[in-house]
Amino acid sequence: VDGKMQCKWSFRFADIPESQSVVRHGLLRVVDSTDSVGGDLNGILSSFGSDLPKVDYDGPANVLHFVATDGDYSIEKVEAALEDQQKELNMLGVRTVNLCVPVEKKDPLYY
Repeated sequence: VDGKMQCKWSFRFADIPESQSVVRHGLLRVVDSTDSVGGDLNGILSSFGSDLPKVDYDGPANVLHFVATDGDYSIEKVEAALEDQQKELNMLGVRTVNLCVPVEKKDPLYY
C-alpha cells in the first residue's frame, strides 16, 4: 500500500474457548523510520479501517504493529503521532500498538 509493505490478519486467543472468543484483527506496517509514522498514520489507519467488519463486542480488541527499517528511532515521535490519532485508534478498536526496531547482529527492540 502506497509502496510500503504491510500485512493484515485476524486471530483469536488460543486460551479462550472459541464460543467465547472474539475475532481480533491486526495490521503490521513496515516504515522507513519512526519519523515517518506521524505523516503516514492517517493513511495507515484508513487502510486498516477499510477492511474491518462491524463487531458485536465491547472494548478494543485489535492490534497495530510498526516495523522501522532504520535503526535510528524516536519513541517520543511515535507516541506523539499516536496521541494525535487517539480518536481514530479508539474508533478502530485498537487495543495494542507495538513498535519493532532492528538492531544489527542482535534481537530487535520492541516497544
